[in-house]
Amino acid sequence: MVRVPFTLEHAKAALEMVDARMPPNGEKNQQFKDSAIWQAVLALSSDYRVHLVTNDRAFLLNRGDPSKV
Repeated sequence: MVRVPFTLEHAKAALEMVDARMPPNGEKNQQFKDSAIWQAVLALSSDYRVHLVTNDRAFLLNRGDPSKV
C-alpha cells in the first residue's frame, strides 16, 4: 500500500475541478472529497499503474451508462 499525503496542490486542483464542474462534480453535485481522491490517484499514476475501483458513478462521463467511458 502506498499512502499519498494530502497536499495544498491536491486541494487547489480539486477545487478547480469543482469550479469547472468536471466529473465527479456537476451542476448540483459538488464533490470536493471525490475530486481530492482523484488528484491523489493522478499523483500516484506518475509512478505506478493505478486502477480506481469504485461504485460511485459520479466519476463516469456518462453516469447513466457505466459501460461508456
